[in-house]
Amino acid sequence: MDLLLEEIREWAQIITYPVPYSEELFRRVTEFRMLGIKRFIEEGGVEVLGKRVLGKGTVGIVVRAEFIGGTSVAVKIRRLDASRPTLLREARILHKINALNVGPRLIAASRNFLVWKFVEGVPLDEWILKSSATEIRLTFSLILSQLWTLDRIGVAHNELSRFKDHILVQRDGTPVIIDFESSSENKFASNIPQFLGFLLNENSRLARILYEKLGVKKSREEIVQTLRNYKKGRASLYDIYALLE
Repeated sequence: MDLLLEEIREWAQIITYPVPYSEELFRRVTEFRMLGIKRFIEEGGVEVLGKRVLGKGTVGIVVRAEFIGGTSVAVKIRRLDASRPTLLREARILHKINALNVGPRLIAASRNFLVWKFVEGVPLDEWILKSSATEIRLTFSLILSQLWTLDRIGVAHNELSRFKDHILVQRDGTPVIIDFESSSENKFASNIPQFLGFLLNENSRLARILYEKLGVKKSREEIVQTLRNYKKGRASLYDIYALLE
């Protein structure tokens, strides 16, 4: 069922955040209906103006929704005070990486809305705590393979040092890298070094847990050198895999 007038009123402050009941509301309602968004669903660990949502950033708010045909999706709604005038640049990058099986699957896009297939998963840091060494090795190999792909095509995520907000792990252990809002196209992209940088932080509880669970034998100095070599094109993906052995 399409959003009824009452539901639109309930979500108006999110649709035009942070300006409640802006004159932009009617245009945006028309825009998301044309994309195929049927209704928004209150769900998530973040609260915005009394509504539970999936996430909130400086550019947009991410809300779970139902798409035409009943597909469960996530929708990024561009904030009225966003520094970016459109979400179409992010959509273009998602389209590019989706072709290589990276990122959430983009379904529809417009200036103010991005729609991708909802990812049922938990943040990587939470997943690590309850997973075995075998599971961690397999999932990390998949993450590193995806990051290697991004490095090869020159797409820098730019937020992977805070990976707990940007990598979800699905029930079968498949990782999905999300939130390419700050990404850029750069032939010198170094996603793998940025992601693995946490292993070098002696105060990182997660790094200590990984070292213990995986029995990592490489010293921090060896990890630093391998990541430097990778940036210079002198280390392969297999050299990176070996860091976790």
